[in-house]
Amino acid sequence: MSAPFMLPLLALALAAAVPLKAQTALCISHNDQFYVVFKVLDGQPYVMEKGKLTPVLPNNCILAPVEEFRPAFVSVRIIKVESSSVNVINKMDSINQGFHFDADFTSPYRLKDVFFALEMTASEMGRTVFYFDVGDLEPGIPHNVDVNLHLRVAVGPGSFKVHVFSEGAEVFNSQQPWQYREGMLDKMVRKRIAGVQDAPLQPFFGPGPEYPAALKKAGIKGKAVVSVRVAGNGRVQDPVVESATDPAFGEAALAAVRMWRFLPKVVRGFPVETNASVPFVF
Repeated sequence: MSAPFMLPLLALALAAAVPLKAQTALCISHNDQFYVVFKVLDGQPYVMEKGKLTPVLPNNCILAPVEEFRPAFVSVRIIKVESSSVNVINKMDSINQGFHFDADFTSPYRLKDVFFALEMTASEMGRTVFYFDVGDLEPGIPHNVDVNLHLRVAVGPGSFKVHVFSEGAEVFNSQQPWQYREGMLDKMVRKRIAGVQDAPLQPFFGPGPEYPAALKKAGIKGKAVVSVRVAGNGRVQDPVVESATDPAFGEAALAAVRMWRFLPKVVRGFPVETNASVPFVF
């Protein structure tokens, strides 16, 4: 998206707002009711209507609380957040209020129909939600989004939150404090083992390892085994490469396992710490 020519360029006094309180769904007004947005394409929102993905007109939208996140993660590396305006000579007014957001979106997961919402709270325009499409994400491949908005009023000092969605469900993102993400995952794990009397250790959340580029290009196949200690809340502790046919396979497997979360082993109704070996085939 090309940037408009605007002078002067002013730094936007926005700071990432923490902590976040709830996971959300982006909902848009359509036919006198709100629908969950499942996709955004070239600024056009799509909702599920009568079992069919349907484009709707951009309209009033809200971020409605939902039960939990989709267990996936997107890194949002914000490069630039700025506002700009042009003062009208001899008038107490300004024109061309603009807002610029530039970020790279990267995920260790393959995710479809990714879009994001900026929840902005500013002194001049109050609380507003904007949404933009990202597209499909392939594991480890950054996708840049460069957004320029023309606003009716100046932005002013304030704060913003980034919400990232895939196929309508909010996923975890790097702009959230890690304590918040870990706390939400703790809650999701507890929910899934509530009332369980006995159950084995099971993977719950985490990406597959990236195939080392040099080995993939050379067509080299291999294996790796990572030993882990899984706490009662499902968190991975002290992961170590147990064996690998190539050190690069071991490092790739180790990097992936560090991001995993398990459903812990349950014995007589209580989660217990467990040691396990996790095999990977490349």
